[in-house]
Amino acid sequence: MPSSPGNVVPVREVAGQEIHQAYVGSSANPGYRDFAVAAEIVKGKRVHERVSFDINPTSRQILENLVRDGHLLNLIHAGGRIHQAGCNGCIGMGQAPATDKISLRTVPRNFPGRSGNREDKVCLVSPETAAASALTGVITDPRDLDMAYPRIPDPDQPMLNYQMLVPPLPVEEAARVTLEKGPNIASLPVLDGLPNRLELPVLLKVGDNI
Repeated sequence: MPSSPGNVVPVREVAGQEIHQAYVGSSANPGYRDFAVAAEIVKGKRVHERVSFDINPTSRQILENLVRDGHLLNLIHAGGRIHQAGCNGCIGMGQAPATDKISLRTVPRNFPGRSGNREDKVCLVSPETAAASALTGVITDPRDLDMAYPRIPDPDQPMLNYQMLVPPLPVEEAARVTLEKGPNIASLPVLDGLPNRLELPVLLKVGDNI
């Protein structure tokens, strides 16, 4: 619950609270199974008309596998909004939630403002809870849905697309490359190596969640 990963309660204790966003993904946490299980939960159904059901693929590789196996179609057909692969909403790069409205997210952190809105109400949940709640429009324990729990095995042969990878240049050739930088980009200074021992005053000692 807002606004710390340590503020943990059972889903059943907060079930029924109205939500406005259910967000599955980001680069920091989910794998193939997390998107696939959400896709199976919403398959053949429609998300609540009030809820923005946001799907943020972790990587292009996972996105390709979800397309191949039909899971992406189920997510889109149910009303999912597909976003660019990468960090995105986890660090406030889009998909900012409405002010003072509950957003359920499968990301690792929910500190105030991390979503892009200081007045957010981000709750950290499982993909199952996010998908179930997207359908009902309120925080929902997925065990209360009238369906068998979806069991999603990892693909026996995941699609691995190496054609998009650009190999590095040989060292000698790379050393001759001139980086093109605009006037707002400064070069890193040349730094000495760190010594084996440092003695310095402690200026600030902080608590948990830093």
